[in-house]
Amino acid sequence: MGHNVFVASNGQEAIDMFKTNRFSIIFLDIELPIKDGLTVAREMREWETLKGLPPTPIIGVSGFTHKAYKSKAIESGMNYFLSKGIDFQLDDIYKIVVELCGVEPGNMNFSHVVTNDEC
Repeated sequence: MGHNVFVASNGQEAIDMFKTNRFSIIFLDIELPIKDGLTVAREMREWETLKGLPPTPIIGVSGFTHKAYKSKAIESGMNYFLSKGIDFQLDDIYKIVVELCGVEPGNMNFSHVVTNDEC
């Protein structure tokens, strides 16, 4: 079975997509326009609590390597934090997906959300 991949171009779009879809796992960049990833993660967790939904695994990613970013990511409700410069290894991503989702990653079908800026 494959996976569908959704791409949001900013933090608010990510929240809007989250509220209208259920995801197996979310990779969320810390530095996003409009709303940063830390704010997005907190709002996603608040939405899940409000709606009585189980927590969706959220993996924070960033080009920043400072340990403070990892702490902030976990405090915001993210399950893991990967630094693109150091930790961003395919084997690590594979292990995290298997651990959090309980399934082996399959083939991916990319679905890109078109924004007004792209029209």
